[in-house]
Amino acid sequence: MEIELLANSTALLLSFVGVIILGCASVQIKNSTGKGLKVITAGIFLSVFCHAGFEMLALLDMIAEDTLFPVMGSLLSIGSLAFAIGGLIILNSSD
Repeated sequence: MEIELLANSTALLLSFVGVIILGCASVQIKNSTGKGLKVITAGIFLSVFCHAGFEMLALLDMIAEDTLFPVMGSLLSIGSLAFAIGGLIILNSSD
């Protein structure tokens, strides 16, 4: 359990730092690229940070493991959709 706790803590910390850095960068960019980066940042938040958080809750027996899999699948799907939408916003920008 110790290695899983370390892995989940590291994932939570690094994804939080990544979301903060991308969020700050997306606010500074005022064109369509910034908008796309905001959507990608939301996708990372949902698919990486929240996923790691729910996995940590299951590791600590705060939620049932059978609840974990549908939640993680939904978070990954929504996050991946946000990656795709953010990328399309950036690709279709004329800025």
